[in-house]
Amino acid sequence: MAFRKKAGFILTHKPDILIVQECEHPEKFKFNNDLPIPTNVLWYGPNRNKGLGVFSYGDYNLRLLDTHNVDLKVILPIAVTGGYLDFTLFAIWAYNLQDPNYKYVGQV
Repeated sequence: MAFRKKAGFILTHKPDILIVQECEHPEKFKFNNDLPIPTNVLWYGPNRNKGLGVFSYGDYNLRLLDTHNVDLKVILPIAVTGGYLDFTLFAIWAYNLQDPNYKYVGQV
């Protein structure tokens, strides 16, 4: 949670694609000037404070595939295009199904 406060630690490694579990909604992001801004963001989650964030940097584009099964809320089949190679990425967040805080909100 509060990825915006921790982003600097992982972004120093210059990822092409970054998957963050328990990620806050992108509306909360206000990165300071020394952090790279993602070129594409896909977010899907239970509430605005806790979801699955997928961030691309560079030429990669992300799109949730129509084959996504909403019963498998946080197993996201994502089309990754625009880079060296187009592929399907499965972003997965294994969470506790018994968590009373889990209420589906949707995707961005």
